Amino acid sequence: CHILDDSFDHNLINNVAVHPLQSWEWGEARKKMGIEVVRLGEFEGEKLKNIFQITFHKIPHSPFSVGYLPRTAFPSVAMVECIKEEAKKRNAIFVKLEPN
Repeated sequence: CHILDDSFDHNLINNVAVHPLQSWEWGEARKKMGIEVVRLGEFEGEKLKNIFQITFHKIPHSPFSVGYLPRTAFPSVAMVECIKEEAKKRNAIFVKLEPN
């Protein structure tokens, strides 16, 4: 599981993204709205194969959040485990997956 931070090549992410909701710019727009964005990359050797951009939304008056992973490739078993780890770090009660 690789977290893609702000130093990662934005154009490479956009080239791999299968939908505009997975684009770098969409994630940055969500951040400006106060929503936490986590970008996970799945690699085949050194090559970025899939991007999984998840948004985490705080539940008001609660320590919990919910995750949302829209319009992306269907995650592998290994990526599902990585998504679960990131969700646990953020006290997410669920992550809604919407494969493309």
